[in-house]
Formats: sequence, C-alpha cells, structure tokens
Amino acid sequence: MYIKIIKKVFKKTWYIYVIILAYILAGSFSLIPPRFNIFKKDKIELIDTPVLVKEIKEIGELICAEYYGEVYADLFEAYDEILKVRLTEKQLLKLYEKYKYLEKYKELLDNQSNNEDVAMAEKKLQELQKQGEDLSKQIKDYSNGIDSLQIVLSGLTKRKDRDKYKEVNKKIKDNQKLKDAQIKEQKQINKVIITAKTELTAVMQDSTFASRKIMEFKKKNNLVYIGRGTVIAGINLMKLHDGNIDTLNRELLSITIPRPKIIDTIINPWFIKYDDLLEEKKDKKKIKTKKVEGVLGYEIVINKGNNYTYDDISLIKYQCIKKLADAAVERNILQLAEKSANDALGSFFSLLGFKNVNIKFVDHEVKEKKKVIIM
Repeated sequence: MYIKIIKKVFKKTWYIYVIILAYILAGSFSLIPPRFNIFKKDKIELIDTPVLVKEIKEIGELICAEYYGEVYADLFEAYDEILKVRLTEKQLLKLYEKYKYLEKYKELLDNQSNNEDVAMAEKKLQELQKQGEDLSKQIKDYSNGIDSLQIVLSGLTKRKDRDKYKEVNKKIKDNQKLKDAQIKEQKQINKVIITAKTELTAVMQDSTFASRKIMEFKKKNNLVYIGRGTVIAGINLMKLHDGNIDTLNRELLSITIPRPKIIDTIINPWFIKYDDLLEEKKDKKKIKTKKVEGVLGYEIVINKGNNYTYDDISLIKYQCIKKLADAAVERNILQLAEKSANDALGSFFSLLGFKNVNIKFVDHEVKEKKKVIIM
C-alpha cells in the first residue's frame, strides 16, 4: 500500500528531483555564479592593497574644514617678531636696509631699562631694609639688657657688694658700647637705603620715560592693516602608502592617517567683490568706467608714517596671515577637520564595499612597510 502511494507521489513530483540533480551537477562544474551556489564554499578573496591606496591617493588633498575671519597687525608688532630671533650684527644690518624703522626702533628698545634692572634695584633696597630692621632689633635688645642691669645695679652698694657691683657696672658699659656701635652702623645703613631708593626711582623713571618714547615713536610711524581671509584645514592623502593600512578584509578596513593640519591660509586682495558699471559724461562723450567696490582682503586702518618699503608692507601682510591661522586653531578648526575627515572617509570606504571602517588619526606620518600581505 505504501509503495503504491510513493509511486503515485513520485509520478506527480518527479520533475522537482530532476531540477535538484541538475543544480548539483551544474554547481560541481562551476556553471552557477558563486553567489547563487549554496553547495560551494566561498573562497578567501585577496584585496589588492596598492590598488586601494592608489584610489585613496587620487583624492589628493582632502579639505575638511574652513575658517573665515578678520585680524589686524601693525608694523611694530611684526618688528617684535623679527627681534625675538637672535641675530648677528651682519644680519641686523641687512634687515635695517629692508625695513625703514627697524633700526631706530631697536635703538629705543636697547635704551629702555628693562624689568630686570628694576627688579635688581628693588632687591637691593629690600636687602638693605632687612639689615636696618635687624640692627633695630639688636639695638632694642641691648637697651633692654642695659635696663635690666641698671635695676640689678640699683640694688647693690659699692662697699658691701663691691665685686658684684663692679661686674654689673662693667657689663652695662660693654653693652652700651655695643649699642652705640650698632646705632652708628644703623645710621650708615639708613644713608645707603636713601641712596638705594633714589636709584630705584631713577631706574623706574628711566624705564617709564623710555617706554613713553617708544609709544610716541610707534604712534608717529605706525602702519596697521586689517586682514580678512580663509584658513583651510585638511589631510594630504597623496602621502598615503601600504603601511597606513593595518588590517583589511571584506568586512573590516583599519587605516592610520596623520591628523588634519592647516593646508593654506589665504587673504586675497578682494575678500568680497562686486562690480558697478557707471556711465559718466566727459567732454560731451559717454565714457564707460568700471567702479569696483566690496570688502577688501587687506585694508589700511592706520597710516601714520610715510615712504614705507615694500618689505615693510609684505611683513605686515605676513603677520596678518600668521595671526589668521592662529585664530583658526584657537577656534578648534583642527578638531572640526578631524571629525569631518572621519565622516567623509568613512562614507568613501563604505562606497568601496567595506562594512566596518576604523580610521585612526596620529600626530606623525606612518613609515612605509616593504611588503604588506592582506587577506
């Protein structure tokens, strides 16, 4: 009975078994694509690291963050930056030829009594005052000792306590001599203290006078620029190599990249520019003139001197660029760039087919490995 039922079922479903057999045979001879072949194990796929590196390097410089800002710099601020560096006399002479007011400015600075001179004069005065206080204390101690001996002496008589009387009287005279010597020394110290106070006052006045002369010189000859521009932070992926990739397979990509840094600081002649065409009548003729207006990249706000050298102006502009980059760093452009780079590169590698991407930023460039085998 069961055999009859099996035969009846087989007659109705025989084509299903034929399809299964054909699928097995086709899979055995690799006639079915691997992704549809459930009877064949996946092979380990080797990923060509140099090719991947080449694709990443084609990105070039990855711009991750931008900062727009405004700073100002003046001529003497730029001079201060030059004079911070230790320079030989020969180097200074060359700089004096390039920068108009640098020599005079340095002369004024050299004539200024610095804080060390004031500190030394104050220290000397304090030491003398301490000596005077110590002498006053010693004189007071001698006076108290003499008073005590006088009381003892008043209770003695020359006849009955002759020896004791002579001993106490001698101590009183000795202490009085020491006291007189200390008083004399104190008078000398007081004279020196007065001289030290006079010297301190003179040093402070000289310093104040010199500082005033420097301030007047700056006000009379200063040149101040405002700089408006852009700071760009990012990563140069052109330096990437196989050594930056630590582990790699179809599921995971782990890559080490230097942290973002300032790529460029730009202050163009025009920060924001627009044109306005005006028509003017001159000599009964219509002449088109082009009037350019807008927000300047560099703008002079103070111009007290005259005949500044080209190097003076270039120096101030460079100072503006430097201060603009510093301002961007203070406002966390590098941290923002790192976050942006992580998001951008994560999306890029996901498009290449990696499910999990681990990006590590380091403060230095990774050394290139001779050979990297990744499976």
